[in-house]
Amino acid sequence: MKKTQIVAILLATLCLFTACGATGFESATPTTKPDDTTPESPLTTEDTSILETPAAPEMDRYVEMLALDARKDFFYEKGTNDEFVYLTYSYTPKEMYFVIIKEYTGSSPSVTIPDSLEGSPVVGFYHNMFEQCSFVEDISFPDTLRTVIMSSSAESDICLDNTKWYHNQPDGIYYAGNIAVGYKGDIPTDTVLTFREGTIGIGGGAFFSQDNITGIQIPESMIIIGRHAFQYAGLTELHIPGTMMLFDHAFNSCRALTSVSFGEGIETIYAAFSGCSALSQLSLPSTLVTIEDCAFIDCESLLSVQLPDSTKTIGERAFQGAGLIEVSLNEGLSYIKDEAFDGCVSLQSVYIPGSVDSFGSIPFGYNNEKLIDGFVAVFEKECSFKDHLEDKGITCRIGTRESVQ
Repeated sequence: MKKTQIVAILLATLCLFTACGATGFESATPTTKPDDTTPESPLTTEDTSILETPAAPEMDRYVEMLALDARKDFFYEKGTNDEFVYLTYSYTPKEMYFVIIKEYTGSSPSVTIPDSLEGSPVVGFYHNMFEQCSFVEDISFPDTLRTVIMSSSAESDICLDNTKWYHNQPDGIYYAGNIAVGYKGDIPTDTVLTFREGTIGIGGGAFFSQDNITGIQIPESMIIIGRHAFQYAGLTELHIPGTMMLFDHAFNSCRALTSVSFGEGIETIYAAFSGCSALSQLSLPSTLVTIEDCAFIDCESLLSVQLPDSTKTIGERAFQGAGLIEVSLNEGLSYIKDEAFDGCVSLQSVYIPGSVDSFGSIPFGYNNEKLIDGFVAVFEKECSFKDHLEDKGITCRIGTRESVQ
């Protein structure tokens, strides 16, 4: 695919995802305004407080910081030294938490990416950090790296491959330390990628639009997959291990993907499967708490969803346009956001358990602001949610789960 085509697709995709609440770095409040585009985060979730630090490795707490609700303000400061342009992020102007390196500005053919700058860990770098550095022959990467950021101006085929370092790599998956950042050489038809043990991340855009990739083997060491990493790839089946912490927007528009399973331990499903039109089998873990906004938009082949008892929140437009004919909402579900099931025209009835006490304006029963003929919402008990839907013209009644046809 030509570079200009890739840029056009990415820009169009980003416009769609912004409407789905895909904020992140671009929503940051600068303490020092950079002179170009603010970096884009591959990460978002509903949590609003720092999570408990995982047992190992300790530095993974910075991934969890990135996973906090991106709608709250980030602060960042732009910094420079003799070798790098970088951005240091924080939640307050005085507390610096992590660094993303934007550009290498040095002249040495041997580059060591530091593990910290200004006392904060370097957890990632821009996809096009070495775009103008064809002279670079050797790069040392720190263990602190967790991701490669797909910047708004980057293209999927310029990550490190302008450098002599890249040309010294063997064909196949190539790595920046413990981060897989791309594939060197032609990918054979029907390839299943196997990532080496100890890989903790896959960079943003790493395998974008690679339709010869039909499967991936993810090691238990993996904790993050960056934005657009497999968008438009040819994946047919996918298992996400329970160790995975972040995979926002990683698999959107994988149109051959038919089956996705999640390992026990996964608590959040991100907006990662929008446009996966062939997805028909979905295996959810018993640990699931949140389905994020826009998670399964336009999954036309997804006919049935049964939520585990642990689920608390269904995000805005989470299943919009899906082919659902049956939805089983669990006892204990608390929040159904606006338009969660909008456009599910084959869904004729839903049972709403009494635990639901927070809801968006019109979670279901509508298709593009028009009532779906014959739709019925069955409630366990009288509640303000029932009154609200009746005010919107939706037929509601009191009944049992078994009474839903």
